[in-house]
Amino acid sequence: MLLKNTVVLVDSLTAGRLKFKHYLSQPYRVLDFASADAAWSKILKSGPALLVHVLRGDGSMRWTLVRQIRSHSQLAYLPVLGIVESLDPVIREQSLEAGMDQLLETGCARDLLLKAAGRLMTGLESACQYSYRKFLFDDKLSQLPSEDERFLVKIHDYVRRNLPKADLQVGDMADAMAMSASQLDRRLYRLLGLTPKQYISEYRLCAAFQLLNSKQGNVSEVSAWTGFKSLSYFSTRFSERFRANPSVVRENRENRDYQAPWQEMAARLGISGPIQTPAKYFRKRS
Repeated sequence: MLLKNTVVLVDSLTAGRLKFKHYLSQPYRVLDFASADAAWSKILKSGPALLVHVLRGDGSMRWTLVRQIRSHSQLAYLPVLGIVESLDPVIREQSLEAGMDQLLETGCARDLLLKAAGRLMTGLESACQYSYRKFLFDDKLSQLPSEDERFLVKIHDYVRRNLPKADLQVGDMADAMAMSASQLDRRLYRLLGLTPKQYISEYRLCAAFQLLNSKQGNVSEVSAWTGFKSLSYFSTRFSERFRANPSVVRENRENRDYQAPWQEMAARLGISGPIQTPAKYFRKRS
């Protein structure tokens, strides 16, 4: 049973745990734990609405709890807010790989923590990531905890299946969702802060980046698969968005600073795994 107003807080440092519990105690019911093992047992029994995990120190073991949650068939929906001492690019990347929904620094203000917690608990951040992961890895969908998540699942699936179509129209998407274009626009903007056109555009670019970065096809092939009408337009939009030429990303040349805007976009759209590419869009390699 999902306890809509319950937050599980994990922090091995007593002073930190007391501070964050104080921050969250209004308006949430907070269950606090010093260890991930104790928190895991409670999460299994109570089904909270949010996990706030303060990550102290270094090492891969600190991601154990969130990985347990993401691999559990009944708890994969649970939004996780990580709090770290230093928010650097390496931590951002590790958090995405582990399945963290959002990160804040330990020095964050109470208002920022409550705003982040509220967005996650109402599905404005985590719904996209949870449902998208399901599609990226072709998992069977379990029952989703909210109507908004079911809506986003349909949006993700529709765009994923129709991505190669250069003439993909918002009206067609609205028809597939059984709503008017204006209704689709309002609902998608409420959940993700993006219009349908912006969502399609961001999705195309984000998918293209990951395909190139993993060397799935050359620049021309990726441009065609992600639905761009011309190679020149694709190169222009890609370079503007990521501050790097598509061929640079594919060949992994120069420094990797261009990863940052992709990571931010991937986090917003919920991309945390490999993009699946239909074999028919790529020529056979000898």
